[in-house]
Amino acid sequence: MSGNVYIPDVVAAKVTDIDPAELGVKGILIDLDNTLLPWKDSVVSEEVRQWAAKVRAGGVGICIVSNTHNPRRLRKIAADMGVESIYSAWKPLRGGFKRGADILGCKLEECAAVGDQLMTDIKGGNRAGCLTVLVRPVDKKEFWGTKISRFFERRIMKKSGLEYK
Repeated sequence: MSGNVYIPDVVAAKVTDIDPAELGVKGILIDLDNTLLPWKDSVVSEEVRQWAAKVRAGGVGICIVSNTHNPRRLRKIAADMGVESIYSAWKPLRGGFKRGADILGCKLEECAAVGDQLMTDIKGGNRAGCLTVLVRPVDKKEFWGTKISRFFERRIMKKSGLEYK
């Protein structure tokens, strides 16, 4: 983990580029909106579905750790992917990550926290002691609060020399 909570350990273009074997993790704690699928969307792409199946077949657990307040939508998506889920995670607080790791039967340091936002996913994952992976947002449409955070994220990325793959 970097000394700066906003700096990810790994940067990837998209979740399907992530290979848990290369990361050396037993669990993936992954964000939902603009990480797995567009904000407010409920349709999981075939590419993401196949990636999740491959990850699970390799013995790595996946838990969606989301700040969403729509558990019904989240449960449908998680069921479609065959993975676990947590809603109202209150990222960047550590509690949601801890609950996700517990569900997967892993320690936090055995998990990768994956997401599209430095201010929630990466900061929270770093604070929790996970390996962190930043991915490019899958869509430009997003929650208004996220749009405000993006302004600061762009500054952090530029100052830190971070670039998407």
